[in-house]
Parts: sequence; structure tokens; C-alpha cells
Amino acid sequence: MGNVREALIAEALGDIAVLLERLEAIAPALASTSEAVMSAADSLTARSADAESRFNAFTQHAVTHLSRHLAHRAEELVRTAVEVEAQALQAAGRKLLQEELGPPVQRLVRALNETTHRRLHWPSVAVGAVTAVVASSVAWAGALYLLPR
Repeated sequence: MGNVREALIAEALGDIAVLLERLEAIAPALASTSEAVMSAADSLTARSADAESRFNAFTQHAVTHLSRHLAHRAEELVRTAVEVEAQALQAAGRKLLQEELGPPVQRLVRALNETTHRRLHWPSVAVGAVTAVVASSVAWAGALYLLPR
């Protein structure tokens, strides 16, 4: 039994020697792997700094381009709104002239027509002419006041 035990111990010692040889071979491999990992980390750090600067430049360019585009579009919208508002004001002015000043002018025209059909009396002609001039002045003043707005 002693021989079996010694044989087992000798075999175990041989296995331990093989394991020690393998462990000694792992240390240089671990060192070279560690160096490779550190080199890769340094490379990634440098690349990430470069990528960050490029990303910041791209972001700044996008912000500048977008702000220019928004300013241009806002200017177009304001210009369109002003044109629409001017057209609406002009239409309202025309309607006001037609509804408010139209009937008095028509009455004046009728009155003038009636007076011309009657005998011409110079005082009535002078009154009609003055009335026409006043009505025309009022109509033009109203038109010049309302239309440009």
C-alpha cells in the first residue's frame, strides 16, 4: 500500500508541476493582454475626444442653420399676414365708402338732376355747384383717409 500511496503522490506532484508550468506561461500572456487593453483604452479616449469635437461642431452648425431657417420663415409669415391685413382693410374701406358715402352722394346727384330739369336759376345752380364740390371733397377726403390704411 505504501507503493500505491507514493505512486499517487508522485503522480499528484507531476500534475502540480504541469499546472505550475501552465501558470508561468499565463503571466506573460496576461501582461501582453493588459498592455493591449491599455493601448486600446488610450486609443478610444483619443477617438472619443475627436468625435465629441466633431459632434459639437455639427450641433453648432445645425443650430445656426435652423435659426436662420426659422427667422426666414417667420419673416415670410409676417409679410404674408401684413399683406392679408392690408387687403382686408382696403376692402373694409371700400365697403364703408359704398355704404356710408354712397347714399348721400346719390341723393345729391338726384337733387342736382332735379334742379337741372327745372328752370335754371343761377342761385340754385351756384348752390348745387357748391354742394357738389363739398360732397366731392368729403368723398375724396374719406377715400384718402381710409384707403391707405
